[in-house]
Amino acid sequence: MEIGGLAAALSIWQSKVAGAGQAAQQGQPPLVRQDASALEASVIYHSNSEDPVDRGDFDVYQKTGRPASNYATRAEPVVLAALGAVQTSLASAYADFQKTLTASDPDLAEKHFGFSVGPDGRLVAVNAGSLNQDQIQRLETALNASSRLVNAANSFARLSMEFVAASPVYEYGKFHLDTDNYASTIDLGRALGVGAQSGQDRFNGQWDIQLWRNGEKRYDGWEKLVDGQWADAPEYQPQSVVAYR
Repeated sequence: MEIGGLAAALSIWQSKVAGAGQAAQQGQPPLVRQDASALEASVIYHSNSEDPVDRGDFDVYQKTGRPASNYATRAEPVVLAALGAVQTSLASAYADFQKTLTASDPDLAEKHFGFSVGPDGRLVAVNAGSLNQDQIQRLETALNASSRLVNAANSFARLSMEFVAASPVYEYGKFHLDTDNYASTIDLGRALGVGAQSGQDRFNGQWDIQLWRNGEKRYDGWEKLVDGQWADAPEYQPQSVVAYR
């Protein structure tokens, strides 16, 4: 397998999310909306705006908040820039790994597989259905023999977790991404464009697109302001947004 389209994939992702977080940093006003099934107006409250007061003449909702993160949460553009640099290093380390694998285990180098970061920081094979158990063990031994690849992959994983933790819950922040579910969510090989046959393949392989399709939406619910306290509102379904105020 050869790495292809890394620059194109990275450029697409950077241009798409370069503005992420600006609304949260600048302070986004409440979103006033009218439910199709209700006569009373509702307000979607953004947690960085002024605290609302429950006056009783409308219902106030907000997205379920994220708990404190184990990861530092710098501004999204800062994390994004770091991700771009680390992804370039990761691609270089993987290219060197492929050369070594071709020389030592040519039968594995010809196979289709992905890789990711496991809970203990070791690299694991993913999307490797064409490999038997013995081949998977040999592949994972080879992956982890490259300290450069291991370090770059772990750096990328930590930064992508930080990016998610820093993102608002109405964007990437709705997802829960940590060391326990990273390997089942993100294939770093696909994120590098390995095996991509077209521009669409490269786009679909970007790590944030994988997150959007495979990620755990743990913080995608709503809360309602009741007597000055936020309470879960699983029955709430936003509809008919009419305007930003």
